[in-house]
Amino acid sequence: MRRTITTIAALLMAATAFSQVENISTRGRVGIFDDVLIAGFILKTPTTVVVRALGPSLIPFGVTDTLPDPILAVYNGNDDLIALNDDWQTDFNASKLGVLAPSNEFESAMVLTLPAGHYTAIVCGYSMTEGKALVEVYEVSP
Repeated sequence: MRRTITTIAALLMAATAFSQVENISTRGRVGIFDDVLIAGFILKTPTTVVVRALGPSLIPFGVTDTLPDPILAVYNGNDDLIALNDDWQTDFNASKLGVLAPSNEFESAMVLTLPAGHYTAIVCGYSMTEGKALVEVYEVSP
């Protein structure tokens, strides 16, 4: 049985031209095994997004007991793994992160150009570590 801490869903591209979400995020505690942090998002059109999983960089904002080394996975609506990242600087598009690059080398981030569809971002801890984490999805220019 899969136990999730937090699940969110959002439209990155809304139905009307005047209504558009540019970022979603959720924070929760990541445990071990199936105790993961999940963010669901829907793209109405092909879109370039930055997906991030933060832990240590939350400390300056007063968050304690942070996840020391988040691992980020993105799946499509068919449960196919689209991308996996541990340590943002290892992502082949890391140079495109710009101001959205995490401040800590152990955090995860990726730039993806995705077709319209349903997606899930899942955060777990490297080597079964636990702690509070933040998962974010940003719409960006390609």
